[in-house]
Amino acid sequence: MSTPQITNGQTTGPAVCAHCGETLLDGGRFCAGCGHPIDTPPIDAITAATIDPAALGAEDAGPEETTVVIPPTAAPPTAGPPLGTPAGPSRSRGPLLAVIAGALVLAAAAAAAFLLLGSSDKPRASTVYKAKVAAAFGPVLGANRQVSDTLARLRGTKVKSSARADARVAVRRAQQSVTLATGAVGALDAPAASEQLARDARNALDRESAYYAEVARVLNKPASTSTGNVSELASNLTSALSVAGKTVAGTAPTVQGSDRLVAWAQTIRKHSGGHSTTSHPPHAPTDPPANRQPSPPAGGTACGGSLFAGPNTSCAFAANVRAAWLDAPGATNTVRVYSPVTSQTYTMSCSPSGGGITCSGGNNASVTFDA
Repeated sequence: MSTPQITNGQTTGPAVCAHCGETLLDGGRFCAGCGHPIDTPPIDAITAATIDPAALGAEDAGPEETTVVIPPTAAPPTAGPPLGTPAGPSRSRGPLLAVIAGALVLAAAAAAAFLLLGSSDKPRASTVYKAKVAAAFGPVLGANRQVSDTLARLRGTKVKSSARADARVAVRRAQQSVTLATGAVGALDAPAASEQLARDARNALDRESAYYAEVARVLNKPASTSTGNVSELASNLTSALSVAGKTVAGTAPTVQGSDRLVAWAQTIRKHSGGHSTTSHPPHAPTDPPANRQPSPPAGGTACGGSLFAGPNTSCAFAANVRAAWLDAPGATNTVRVYSPVTSQTYTMSCSPSGGGITCSGGNNASVTFDA
């Protein structure tokens, strides 16, 4: 490709496009070959053109040189400050501080929750213990209501009656419930906050055993058995349940009917002239003098209702021994009795002692009661 030669300020030869070398048409504003404007040739076209030194002034004449245009290069990325140079303030510090503050708040909340849960261990253990005690007493309270209902139906002068039979069955079931509850409560580990509840529950169960042992005794021999202790033992049981609270006693009274039992037994006694009309022969001794009472064993415990437990015997086991002896036919002197404390059954040998009966056996256990 060539460009027009300039001589003495005059242009000679045809004009050609600086881009494609095509001859430019007269009067045209764009090259017919490449379409570039004729009056604004690109810079890079100059790099391919040669300039005639003669067209320049004499003083500008010189060797012909090629003009090279270096394309611009992208500026290198700005380097950060040298290591160790303190960083200037940044607009991102605000969000960062907010994130740190939020993390501190979450950590404080977690610590507070941990302390709160840790401090609530004892109340939770106490709540669990109360629930287990209430579950153990549920059958006992139900049995109390059943016995109360059957005692309220005692009427008439006949010893052999359906009401008396129902009452005896209800009492035996109640005694079984008390025995199971005694074992269940004794097996629980009471937390420190529930030690008083544990004592109250055990005391209530002891009162239950003593009360039902006396009720069973009157039902078995209504014509020859004193009823003086029935009302007292019923009152003691009611008080023990009240002291223990709703966890043990529930929300309504469950021990009733003792007055009806006493009135019925007194009617039977008057009608029979003071002699028993039971169908089986009484245990020996037949009729102990009224002024003679059983002698409590040395170092023993008075369980109420003329029932005494020896040094190695619980009141619950003593009540079971007396109930088993009263339920035994004829003059049986050996009974098998379950202990709610050890969860084992022992053989007890019973014989007259003073004004009552003394049974011994098992692991050096002894029980004395009024026959």
